[in-house]
Amino acid sequence: MSQAEKYGDERLGDLKPGQEGLVTGLSEEAGQRERLMELGFVEGCLVRVLGGRDPLLVQLGESRLGLSRRLASGVEILCLCQEAPSGREAVPGDRGAAVSRAGAF
Repeated sequence: MSQAEKYGDERLGDLKPGQEGLVTGLSEEAGQRERLMELGFVEGCLVRVLGGRDPLLVQLGESRLGLSRRLASGVEILCLCQEAPSGREAVPGDRGAAVSRAGAF
């Protein structure tokens, strides 16, 4: 069983700005997998969504990349954020910790 099957079908494009996750798999579509690997996407790497819709702005290591929605849909993710209580924003990497929007800078 692959990590993607084990953790589910969440895709990079499903994450909201500020959320981060671990790459669990890449598309098997011809050319798309190779392109993602050339950009640095490999299983186990950490990626953070910075914003945007199409292109989606992400941070991968020290690099910031703009990915088309189509390409982002080829990246399977294990989200490291849990849903925050209403009126609060999830804090990436804190696994459920939250801060008030009014207190965030």
